[in-house]
Amino acid sequence: MATSQKQIEANRKNAQKSTGPKTKAGKAKSSKNATRHGLYAKDIVIDSPHLKEDPTAYDALLQSLTTELKPAGHFQLHLVQTIADCLWRSHRAARAETDRIIRRQDDIDDDLKIITEFNRLMGKKALNKNERKKLRQYLRRILSRPSKKTRNTLRYYETHLERRMQRAYELLTRLQTGHEKN
Repeated sequence: MATSQKQIEANRKNAQKSTGPKTKAGKAKSSKNATRHGLYAKDIVIDSPHLKEDPTAYDALLQSLTTELKPAGHFQLHLVQTIADCLWRSHRAARAETDRIIRRQDDIDDDLKIITEFNRLMGKKALNKNERKKLRQYLRRILSRPSKKTRNTLRYYETHLERRMQRAYELLTRLQTGHEKN
């Protein structure tokens, strides 16, 4: 079915009435709307509708590492900040995995309702209490495991952060002991 010229003109007119953000602040805020787990976020501390992190907790981590590692100069301070960033992001990855498992667990009751409705539509008897219990246990066991793709993504991300943190720490240690490589 072809679109009429009248409809095309109406669509163009409506497109001029976009309600999207106009200001830089509005655009920056709306750019975070799709943030779910924040694994690939540019920002160290995330403040989005789906993920809110506490900037004071990050500052406390950075301060603690600065006190513990005692950087001398801007470059060593940069290395300490890199270590703090990696630790912060690795904690975020662990939270993302836990949140995903919890969300999947919450879906179990919905899945049971779907199965019950399917059985009803197929003319089968309703599940008895013991069958529902077994099915719930089975769904919990299956849904508590992240998918292979999720596991691989998290493993890659965590390995990347560990290596980056280790390189920064080793370089900081060499600089502080005067054994930097030439």
